[in-house]
Amino acid sequence: MLTIRGMADGAGYAGRHLEHNDYFAEGHRVTGQWRGRGSNLLGLSGEVGARDFETVREGSDPNSGKYLRPR
Repeated sequence: MLTIRGMADGAGYAGRHLEHNDYFAEGHRVTGQWRGRGSNLLGLSGEVGARDFETVREGSDPNSGKYLRPR
């Protein structure tokens, strides 16, 4: 079964969903890696930290704090 719904607030999403153990990982903590052009433009690399993830999710640059907006 697949349930699709909008993300209400999203605060704490990384801690509740992204950092949980994955059955493929056999009990190990799952960590994400910054990839792609967007992360390069923001100067993000390596492991995704909760603070940086939340800042980007909220629409701000984690380094400068400036609001990110479409061109």
